[in-house]
Amino acid sequence: MDNIVAISASYNNSAVLDKDGYVWNWGFNVGRPTEESRKPMKVEGLDRIIEISICWNFSMALREDGTIWAWGNNYSGQFGIGNNETPYEPVKAFINLN
Repeated sequence: MDNIVAISASYNNSAVLDKDGYVWNWGFNVGRPTEESRKPMKVEGLDRIIEISICWNFSMALREDGTIWAWGNNYSGQFGIGNNETPYEPVKAFINLN
């Protein structure tokens, strides 16, 4: 992969951010209904990303407009979306922050 500006990794999940603001994920929790991949997959629905953070079983991305997007395990409600459902595709997180 070329033009990588950031990388984040955990126990079973890795991601990179490219210079165009797109996230590429592989391992477990790749940001789509397919739960895992052995090769980098573009996380659909994310663009203009400026920062990424990969945790053990969930991922977050900061968009240039200041919004935070999350996908993966939300069992403790840590995404701040009002429930503890697990979104496999990115959802806007912390929806009640002002």
